[in-house]
Amino acid sequence: MNKENILLYGGSFDPIHLGHEEVIKSVHKELNLNRIILIPNYQSPLKDKAFLGPYDRLLCIEQVLKRFPYLEISTYEIKKETISYSYETVKFFIESNINSNIIFLIGADNWESRSKWKNFDFILRKSHVLIVGRPGATIQQLNEYPYEPKSFGEPGGITYFEGPMIDISSTQVKEKIIQDSNLSNVLHPDIISIIKN
Repeated sequence: MNKENILLYGGSFDPIHLGHEEVIKSVHKELNLNRIILIPNYQSPLKDKAFLGPYDRLLCIEQVLKRFPYLEISTYEIKKETISYSYETVKFFIESNINSNIIFLIGADNWESRSKWKNFDFILRKSHVLIVGRPGATIQQLNEYPYEPKSFGEPGGITYFEGPMIDISSTQVKEKIIQDSNLSNVLHPDIISIIKN
């Protein structure tokens, strides 16, 4: 029996912006995925307190789901109401989807700083890591791991996907919000409406 491929796309999504949306569209179109699950965190261990509260960020993501019916959202990390460690989330989804391949999406910039992540080796061994390109980020040492999966999605594999290479970051978006700058080139109108209110 072929296992279904479940993509976990986690992060602060503070707020979710057009760059995130382009990644979603691109992986859905180009890769063999059965499910795509967005997982907003409550608090990242590597970032300061989020600009928007967890439930405001969740509300923004819910607007995105209206335009991408194939997306799902998980409140697993938000409901924990504590620091979110990705390896724990991967473990949860592996245990609750035993007949599926779990694919963990990570941006190329975060891949390069993976040594700061707690138990990242667990993610490498137990899921299939999908590295999505980011402007200005370089990928090095992809061959340092001995895992040789038979196909995309299998645990222990690493796949690099260049993706849309949209140069938008949440930091840039937050700066625009603070400066009351035009947000139309970084956020969908539905998200702008929530933030403005």
